[in-house]
Amino acid sequence: GCTKQSACITWSFTARAATTCSPDPGGNPEPCEWLVCATIDFDLPGCGTESGSTWSHSCEQDSTTCQPTDLGFDTTATEISNIGDNTVQCQIGLPGINLQWLFKDGSGCGDSTSTMVDGNTLS
Repeated sequence: GCTKQSACITWSFTARAATTCSPDPGGNPEPCEWLVCATIDFDLPGCGTESGSTWSHSCEQDSTTCQPTDLGFDTTATEISNIGDNTVQCQIGLPGINLQWLFKDGSGCGDSTSTMVDGNTLS
């Protein structure tokens, strides 16, 4: 099932001074923002994808803009096919918001209840 792919992703979290997300929509400066990246690594233990393979799809958010709260995957996301090993997708957001990634591997894969990072809140 799709839950095997969660073992193929490593995460990085970098807190930095707010440049992309500042000022906020009200014109107030923001003190910090987070750069969060998902890196696909088919060689990780427990990864259900063989080296040299690809995942069928991803919906990638813009990595150069500040992600608003609860953006979801609307028309601002870009669909990418044939996601390969060592692919990196990053997003930038303010503390306390939810950033989301969407990966699909193969056809006929139903909804997954897999959580890539359980309980992590950026603060």
